[in-house]
Amino acid sequence: MLSYATDAYLIENLNQSPFNVGFPVVLTDFTIDQVAELNRRYDEPLRDDQDLSALYSLVGGHPYLVRQCLLEMSLRHWSISAIVANGNVDRGLFRPHLERMRLTLLRFPELTEAVRSWIRSGDCPDPHHFVRLCAAGVMAGDSPTTMHFRCRLYEQYLKRVL
Repeated sequence: MLSYATDAYLIENLNQSPFNVGFPVVLTDFTIDQVAELNRRYDEPLRDDQDLSALYSLVGGHPYLVRQCLLEMSLRHWSISAIVANGNVDRGLFRPHLERMRLTLLRFPELTEAVRSWIRSGDCPDPHHFVRLCAAGVMAGDSPTTMHFRCRLYEQYLKRVL
């Protein structure tokens, strides 16, 4: 079995990538009910529906980020408010993930500019840029006109650093 992260879509020449063999399996983000079930399996570090909503508001159903939050909450006994506060600082819990995303995005000036333009004016990007940004997991939406950040954490971070 061969698998790869969504940022493989940011590779410039897909014919030179070892990841373009096989067939793609599209994974969707968790629903709030699935996050609640995962929380149960982590012995409920999210104490109630309000905590669950706060987590889902921050990271949406992003599988990696949800798991990272629940793991940190379980191991370090952090509250959801500590997770939210920690996510907004440069040396926080999400720094490695966010910085890797930013550096990967900066390798593609046209995509970086598409995100900057969208942040500034809400201009719909070129359909090709929209597809690449969504495939990379940075943005989401059904079309360029409905494009939005995949989660609030990405929105806060990219608005600050771009």
